[in-house]
Amino acid sequence: MERMKNIFVITGVLCFFISSAFFFPRWLFSNFGEAHFISSYLYIYGSGVPFFIVGLWLLIHSKALNFKVTGEKKWLLFFIFGLCWNVLMHGFWVLMAVQLPFKGVI
Repeated sequence: MERMKNIFVITGVLCFFISSAFFFPRWLFSNFGEAHFISSYLYIYGSGVPFFIVGLWLLIHSKALNFKVTGEKKWLLFFIFGLCWNVLMHGFWVLMAVQLPFKGVI
């Protein structure tokens, strides 16, 4: 019974990722347009964060992160903090690139 449950979960996750890979970019471009600066940012993190969450789920359920060992919770927090840091810094640089004019050497 556990095997059938795993097959349904894996099939559901694959269907979600395949359908979101098709529909999510089309939804972004229809709402923001291809030339909007935030479209690529939302595409990167909107399609990447679900993969990150599935990766964390796999780490936890395969016992690669064993919470009975001291210090393993720090790794989970490190992964989550690292993702948040990258999202914030990337967003900051994208906004600064749009807001601040570049005055290059002529």
